[in-house]
Amino acid sequence: MRRIAFLVLGLCLAAPRIAAASDVTAPIEQLDAALLQAMKLGSSAPFKQRYDVLAPAVLRAVDVDYILTSAVGPAWASLPAGQQTALKAAWQRYAIASYASTFDSFSGERFQLYPPGANDLPVVRVKIVPGKPGDDTAGD
Repeated sequence: MRRIAFLVLGLCLAAPRIAAASDVTAPIEQLDAALLQAMKLGSSAPFKQRYDVLAPAVLRAVDVDYILTSAVGPAWASLPAGQQTALKAAWQRYAIASYASTFDSFSGERFQLYPPGANDLPVVRVKIVPGKPGDDTAGD
């Protein structure tokens, strides 16, 4: 349940700029593929290996600038560029590490995407569909 909440929250907060549906869903599909890869590596794989698998996909799929400007608010604009850069880098490391530590086992789960409609905000909703007992190949 924690996995679902974290993923949905992260993807909803990522609200990318308005684009065609395929432009919006492609980074999310890549993130889902990386999450499945990290899950299949499992907790027996070194944390750094899972982190490295996830890092590029998280950085593409999550709109960190939007998240930080929304979270910090109007004060964001008055922060020196160096502080903005440091905060952005720290948040990116935290987000990737959170995914790497949370998505560390695989039991046949798969991701189901719900792309935005024509009049919707460009937010892709994602649902983790549980695997069936003994199913450890789903998503290949």
